[in-house]
Parts: sequence; C-alpha cells; structure tokens
Amino acid sequence: MIENNFNEQKKKKTIAELKEEIKQQKQKVIREANKKIKALEKKEKEQRLKPYFKLVEKYIDNISDKDLETMMNYIESRFRKTN
Repeated sequence: MIENNFNEQKKKKTIAELKEEIKQQKQKVIREANKKIKALEKKEKEQRLKPYFKLVEKYIDNISDKDLETMMNYIESRFRKTN
C-alpha cells in the first residue's frame, strides 16, 4: 500500500522530458570523455618530451644558447598542436 502511494505521488515524465534527460546524460558523458582524452594527450606529450628534458638537464652547463634555441625550435615544430 505504501508502494502504491509512492508511485502515485511520483510525477510521470513526458517523452520530451525523457529525451532531454538522455541528451543531457550523453553530453555529460562526452564532456567527461573529452577531459580524460585531454589528460591522456597531455601525459603522452610529456612522455615524448621527457628525453629532451633529460638531455638538457644532463648537458645544461655545456649547451650554448644557440644550440638550446635550435633544440627548442625543433621541439616546438615537432610537437606543436596541429588542430
């Protein structure tokens, strides 16, 4: 009996409302997936750049400004976002 009262009190949703809820849920899932993808892309980029950072750290005292600038230009051209 309590269950029947609860079901009667519950407002029934229209098809339009249900479609809107589904649309909102899809948008939320897409946003979350995009955030995860961006985080993975950032991590991947950091992993690809890691050898360059190690090289600079190892030879920081021996690298000339010109060589450092050349390396930075190479890294920027190779890893620049191309969207």
